[in-house]
Amino acid sequence: MSERSPRFAPSVVRVRVATGGGTGWVATKDGLVVTNHHVVDYDQDVVLRTHDGRDSKGRVVRVDARKDVAIVAPLTPLGVPPLALGDARRLTPGDPVIAIGHPHGLEYTITSGVVSALRKVRGVDHVQTDAALNPGNSGGPLLDDSGAVIAMNTFGRRDGESLGFAVAIHEIQPLIASTQADPTRGPSYTCHVCEQVLDLSSERCRGCGTRRRFHDWDDLSSPEVVVADRAAVAIVEELGFAPSVCRTGQQSFRLETGAGQLSVRIIGKSPYHVAMSVVVARTPERPSTAFLRFLATANDRSVGAVRIALEGDLVTAALVEPVEMLDVRTLRPAVEDMLRLSHRLRRVLATSFGARPPPSADEENSFDPG
Repeated sequence: MSERSPRFAPSVVRVRVATGGGTGWVATKDGLVVTNHHVVDYDQDVVLRTHDGRDSKGRVVRVDARKDVAIVAPLTPLGVPPLALGDARRLTPGDPVIAIGHPHGLEYTITSGVVSALRKVRGVDHVQTDAALNPGNSGGPLLDDSGAVIAMNTFGRRDGESLGFAVAIHEIQPLIASTQADPTRGPSYTCHVCEQVLDLSSERCRGCGTRRRFHDWDDLSSPEVVVADRAAVAIVEELGFAPSVCRTGQQSFRLETGAGQLSVRIIGKSPYHVAMSVVVARTPERPSTAFLRFLATANDRSVGAVRIALEGDLVTAALVEPVEMLDVRTLRPAVEDMLRLSHRLRRVLATSFGARPPPSADEENSFDPG
């Protein structure tokens, strides 16, 4: 149920930038405003609108892209009191909370709910709540029943009924403190995948090759996408390759190995999976019944978790693992086993059935094996 919230409205502001906007809230006596990084994106100049309709200019002075937090300093005093800060670590499931924001263009609207769980998302402590979070809520405060900020609304799930996430206030407080200690230093931006400091003159992170623009966090699958991106990068690094060199797309990598080109990709929708595959061979010019029968029964043999498939005229071997169950350290031996199996299978298919070699590197550049 949504309702107007005059009690806390003066301390909640609307944040606007050239590319969009969202919600923010006053966190300190000197007027620092906290919002989401994805609300301000890479704009440094913002407009802050207070409850009484006044517009003030602000400047982004701190950013933590991994936590999706940005601190804005108003260039003129806002003249509104700060919200009290609570402690999300004291919350228990069932505690009442309210979320304040501007969903769907409705100014200063709140939704009520309860704490569902405390969990980590991308390694950051979040409060999970059933209070509805919609586009425009991003950056707004999540308050406990005393009116203290215990988290900042960050994203919701459109594919889940009333499922929202807010970054816990204790994750934000160090950024507020560092801003107060040194308010003149300009913001730096870190990659949301590998956390390397970004060079804003480049469209891609120099560490892992990811496009530097932040995910659209109002797309409710995006947090899982970031987790999946990080998982794929971790796999590539564990196998001894540089992600920035091997990246072929926003969610795909191609690694040159002794057993052929290994593809590492994010597939599916939430829950996301990482697919690692290699082309074993091309089919013979005229595939025999014996060849097709061999492939049809290949997965009945002792090949472990590896799946052998025929895709067009290509024989592939693949491992598919859910991101949430992924252990990179134990996955590396499994990938190495798949590559050895592919090498042996390539010889068998060539000598027994006349299978052709896999496509060359130039040919395979136009093919993304599944």
